[in-house]
Amino acid sequence: MQSACRLDGVHAVPPESLPHGVRYSPKFTTYPTAPFYMLISAISYIIPKIFFVLILKALAFPLVYICGTAYLISWKAKEERKKELREIAITLRSRLRRNGSIRSYAIHYLLYKLGYLLNCAIQIIALPYFLGINFDSYWVYMITRPFSFLNPVKPDMFPDNGTCWINVTEYIKLLRVVPEQSVTCNLTINSGNELIFDIIGYYLIFITVITFIGNIRCYYELGNLSEYIKDVLSIELDAEQRHQEIIEMFLKSLGYDGYVTLYLVGCDNIFIKRELILQLYSDYVETHNELMESDKE
Repeated sequence: MQSACRLDGVHAVPPESLPHGVRYSPKFTTYPTAPFYMLISAISYIIPKIFFVLILKALAFPLVYICGTAYLISWKAKEERKKELREIAITLRSRLRRNGSIRSYAIHYLLYKLGYLLNCAIQIIALPYFLGINFDSYWVYMITRPFSFLNPVKPDMFPDNGTCWINVTEYIKLLRVVPEQSVTCNLTINSGNELIFDIIGYYLIFITVITFIGNIRCYYELGNLSEYIKDVLSIELDAEQRHQEIIEMFLKSLGYDGYVTLYLVGCDNIFIKRELILQLYSDYVETHNELMESDKE
């Protein structure tokens, strides 16, 4: 309290430190629980990540190996990375073949993406509530604040001054009415609080917009990935290598897990993604031909 309320040349002291017979009643807020709020806010952002990592471990899906190796070989020449690319394709194909069209990993990935967006929405609601301010007035002020010509109205938060009432109770023996003195104190700590929470507020706006755009982009690309694979195969393969029936079967064999993995590989390097598609298709055609020959026998 001593650092929060600075009187005119006199530092306010806690009530228990005042002389006997004097009652000290401060009437202001300095948001003492702000550090705890910021800690909870920071921890909440890593919860979806922890959830996703635990799911990967539970499902034993080699996503870290696939994406990590794909990123490392992206620095090599195209001819030098064929061996590692084939190993990635074999690892992914074995996993997809073992689980068929399992959707668990893909669904958890989409829940992981939605978790970040949900976390942003919760924090946008929680921040005005913590500050004790109306939700609409706070965010209207924060959004319009950079535009001074809109004359934004500042909500009642982060007061610069506070009022302390001091009752001198020694006068009770002499007077029926206890005299009350009010002293104005400067809340210098709230200048720092305002700066910190302004940064948090604008960070929430920025991260929410970025997360929303990222989710829309993710869902759009996943929804169009099958068409993208068809385009890659039609461009890179000769006409006699493009069999529509086999391509459709290949797309079906990838399943949701295969689509999500190719999307994540493509986030780091689009060329590795194209080469991995071709390698997966080549391995699938080879396996398909072997199965067809064994059936004929």
